[in-house]
Amino acid sequence: MMAYKNVVQELQVEKEVIQLRAEPKIGISKLVVEAPQTYFSYVELANALNRKLKEGKKPIEPNKIKDGLGIEKARMPTYSQSNVTLAANALYSFIKNVDSSDSGRKKFFGNLPGSIYYATESNPDFSRPEAEIALGLVYSRLLDENETRYRPYVEALKNAGVQQNTFACAGAGLALSSAVSEIYTANSMGKRSSAIVLSADTAVYDSVRAPDAETTQGSSATLMWITTEPSLISINYNIGYGRFNMPFPDFTKFGVDTPFVHGKFSEKGYVYAVAMALGNLEKLFDSTRILYSDENAENANAHKAYLADSFDMKEFSKKLYNDNMSFFASHVPFPKQAIYFASFLYEHYLKNYEHEKFLKLQDRESLGKSPLGEQSLVELFTTKLRNFGENLDADIVDYIDSDPDISAYWAWLGKLRKQPEFEEFLANMRIKEALELPSQVGNSYTGSTIIALASLLKSGKVFPGEYGITAFFGSGMVAVAYQIEMIASQGSIGRDLVISMDNKKDMPLSFRDYEQLHSTLIKGDAKRSMINQQYSLIEKDIELLRGKLPEGFLIRRRNVNGTWEAEFVENGNRHVLKPRF
Repeated sequence: MMAYKNVVQELQVEKEVIQLRAEPKIGISKLVVEAPQTYFSYVELANALNRKLKEGKKPIEPNKIKDGLGIEKARMPTYSQSNVTLAANALYSFIKNVDSSDSGRKKFFGNLPGSIYYATESNPDFSRPEAEIALGLVYSRLLDENETRYRPYVEALKNAGVQQNTFACAGAGLALSSAVSEIYTANSMGKRSSAIVLSADTAVYDSVRAPDAETTQGSSATLMWITTEPSLISINYNIGYGRFNMPFPDFTKFGVDTPFVHGKFSEKGYVYAVAMALGNLEKLFDSTRILYSDENAENANAHKAYLADSFDMKEFSKKLYNDNMSFFASHVPFPKQAIYFASFLYEHYLKNYEHEKFLKLQDRESLGKSPLGEQSLVELFTTKLRNFGENLDADIVDYIDSDPDISAYWAWLGKLRKQPEFEEFLANMRIKEALELPSQVGNSYTGSTIIALASLLKSGKVFPGEYGITAFFGSGMVAVAYQIEMIASQGSIGRDLVISMDNKKDMPLSFRDYEQLHSTLIKGDAKRSMINQQYSLIEKDIELLRGKLPEGFLIRRRNVNGTWEAEFVENGNRHVLKPRF
């Protein structure tokens, strides 16, 4: 009898192991945000831009940046900093954080990284990801500090694959699905692994190519450590991901280091693309529900036919909201753009979930009837785009921007945002909490959605077991939406969320510093860092910062043969780095 009982117990354990192997939770176990200490406040930025204002142009009011765009600080790298040093700082902080506890070390070496995904739209090397340079800096510093302690980490990272993901600001979001799939595949084969999604970008605009964009600049690097049994956020990969792409020429870096930005339709294009990705996620959510239910084949076939209609999202959205969507974090080129999308999201929610309330709100004189009626934004935009047939693809920007139906709907959304119920919706969905940290960083391209997630975690307003949506967007255009579950407790947030701004002293810049620094940054990381041997970018920083230096990795110069000269600054002390592997 005892032997039988032991066999049954063994079978039960084996069953549980198989189930865990088949359907593990996969998500973010550590999240690092690395942003420059140096920044222009919204007042200094406005003053700097007004100094070079062309005659006849209206001056920029500081409150237009703070209240109109939602940006309080635009963090910019110094002369000796770049995407490489920011990425190196993020990687270095990650290893230091992992090594700070027995549990961190155990999880890292029990789930060695299989891949490092580097997301950026600012890579100056056409032959390899700049993440390789960042890794070289980190190896050199760690091995110089304590080779015995850190050699195992260096070897683990050297044995991981490195690849770059580039699609405007969506690179990290696209890499996330690859990382989850990689870990799921390894887990299904009985292997333990993890992945690192690293991003680094500097959003800097040339006033000629992007005349109205200098108010939305910024810089950061982010790092997500993706593992099974995550401690912060779980990705619901069972239902799949909402995806959308369309070739749309609103933003490009073709042949240059700084982007050409149309400006027109950028906010509307963002709302449309993310709406499409969200709608596609809604369809997947409902189709998965039916797949795992006991409904008969006739109903399933009818559902497949229903899915074929790309316009109608009403029934699907009813399944996604409430318990399945209690917060939302999206791409934040500037915080108000996320608010623009939130107004669409609120209208979409009302139409499909609280229709009576939607009808009553439209009776208000301050709002009026929606120009769309019962039609969806997706249907409106998709129809307009399908009807386009001009000579050049660039003509589509003016075609869409001048469309009276789209303009009328956009104006109506502006009125919706002024309704008190919309403010309640923002609070219920914790949207403003997701914008607090982005308002202190500025535009960070690939890192912006991740910084919004970090902001949500830091706020303490989301709780374990709550489900929500996060969406990534890239101009040009592409969007991907994920359903995620909050795993984080206050303990894991304190341990596994690392935000450099909490640990490093801010270094404000004056409007007088702007023109020279900006004219250097728009050259791109390669051109501005390859300087003559008698000069040092670090010495330029000392001049800029009145005798001080930022903390972390700094580049003296980079050479055309790919080599670098760098230092590491810690507590004001400078350490010369020598390449070590």
